[in-house]
Amino acid sequence: VRKELLDFQRRFSLKGWLVCEGRDTGSIVFPHALYKFYLDANIQERARRRHLESKDNTSVEEIEKLISQRDKNDSERKTAPLVIPDDAIFIDTSDKTIDEITSILLKCSASIRQ
Repeated sequence: VRKELLDFQRRFSLKGWLVCEGRDTGSIVFPHALYKFYLDANIQERARRRHLESKDNTSVEEIEKLISQRDKNDSERKTAPLVIPDDAIFIDTSDKTIDEITSILLKCSASIRQ
């Protein structure tokens, strides 16, 4: 299934500009992408954000544990492990708003084009 999805994503990208997000997008799916960003936040902030979006009563602490386990699993998996691509621009979003992050992405994109 993974190979089929990988081929589909790459074929789809041939139709023109494409914005993608995913844990292996910059390292495996599109390793030669013109614009490559790696957005991250500390685990406490990620858990807080997920808790705000949550529709159930899962505690922030439990969400932190789940996120930590997912990160570990994804980083250690054999196929397409979670890595920060060497050529990606790393952005720590822990203390940033969506507008601030968008502004950073646009500024970085403009500087890459030059």
